[in-house]
Amino acid sequence: MTSEFKKRQFDFHKDYYAFELERKDKLLQQVGLALGILTVIGNLFAFFLRDFQFVEFREVHLLFYFFFSFGFLFTAISIIYLTKTLIHRFYYETIPTPKEIQDALNECDEYNTKVEKAEALDTEEVFYENLIKQYSEATHRNHLSNLARYSNVFTSLRFSLIGLILLICSFPGYQVLKKEFSIKPSTTEIKEEVKVRIMSEDKDNQSNQQQTSNQPVERPQWPQGRIIKEADEKGQNKQTFNEQKDK
Repeated sequence: MTSEFKKRQFDFHKDYYAFELERKDKLLQQVGLALGILTVIGNLFAFFLRDFQFVEFREVHLLFYFFFSFGFLFTAISIIYLTKTLIHRFYYETIPTPKEIQDALNECDEYNTKVEKAEALDTEEVFYENLIKQYSEATHRNHLSNLARYSNVFTSLRFSLIGLILLICSFPGYQVLKKEFSIKPSTTEIKEEVKVRIMSEDKDNQSNQQQTSNQPVERPQWPQGRIIKEADEKGQNKQTFNEQKDK
């Protein structure tokens, strides 16, 4: 029978093996956090470079250029370490599947039926010895991979946080530098186009008024009445109308 010590040893290696696999998943979650910080940094870069214009250098501009340059440098280093975390080939080892283990135990039982009792294998002993060995080797390999990934992930996080702080510190210098930016040409073109359009409308109105003033003033005409002639009273209506007209 297997000793109590070997059973405790088996439980130790099994728990350590599970711990390293869980640790791998947590490290991958830290990668998501680093990507989130880099996304914020990318938005800050877009904000600074969207309307940026080069102006005559003055010493006060160092408030922006210094923090912005080092922020960019630390961000680039962070991206390098994060890329190593995702692309580098980290090797993780697993133990055999339950079916593979059960098939091996069945083969042990079948072997025992074909040999003498003195040569028979202790199935329980075989189970513990092989699994303890496999747990130990797999845990050791997974531990080394997690250690390397841990270093890359948290180095990336450290540099990305420093880069974010530096970019935030460059805001005051950017505001000073922004006051010296010139007005965009597109804005000037729009203003001039509107101005030309208004002037052209004013000229058209003035020309229309001049044309109207040059024409002679006509005396208004009073509307004339109409005579409706009935078939039976054609002559009488015409005579009555003429009489009224003469009056």
